[in-house]
Amino acid sequence: RDAAKTYMEPSWTAPSGGDWALYRGGAIHLEGTENVTITDGLFRRLDGNAIMLGGYNRHSTIARSEFTWLGEGAIATWGDTEGYDGTGG
Repeated sequence: RDAAKTYMEPSWTAPSGGDWALYRGGAIHLEGTENVTITDGLFRRLDGNAIMLGGYNRHSTIARSEFTWLGEGAIATWGDTEGYDGTGG
């Protein structure tokens, strides 16, 4: 149970068709948002991303926040490429 392969789960994907993967989630996961502000946040001892901005997000602000002892990234961004599967050359 504790040693299961999590990189094969659907929430882990390869953004560029390369040999690395990114978890599409976080302590805060924003998707399809506008005018969101996160201020004076403290993100400590998380096992993954602190903040994930996925898909469409417009006018997002993350200010004066502290990120320590994270398992992955502080702020991860991932846009959508409709219909792109990496095989078109």
